[in-house]
Amino acid sequence: MEERLNRLLKLTETLQEHVLHKRDEPDLWVQILDEREQVVQELQAYSQFGHSLHESHQQMIGKVLKIDEQLRPVIEAAKKEVGDQINRMERSKLAKKQYAEADHYGGYDDYGYSHFFDQKK
Repeated sequence: MEERLNRLLKLTETLQEHVLHKRDEPDLWVQILDEREQVVQELQAYSQFGHSLHESHQQMIGKVLKIDEQLRPVIEAAKKEVGDQINRMERSKLAKKQYAEADHYGGYDDYGYSHFFDQKK
């Protein structure tokens, strides 16, 4: 139990370092979160067998929860930012596709610029 709680605390502190200080790629955050989830599941299985938490264990869990409260808004903001970037890319692709379809009928190049020319009669 002690080993798993120490692992959970260490993973949480590593996540905190990467999210707040290094601002690494979110893919690394996901890996750390997955590892943490696995440790949490192990702890839940351990607690189902009727093992109780000592005071030191409760303090470790309190530290983890406190760090989680700090990280949650930062991770949510990063998640929203990535979602916004994806939406912008999808809108750009859609606009490019519409211009390409319009070019089929004449009038637009690959970048969406029209090139109609007036002709004298």
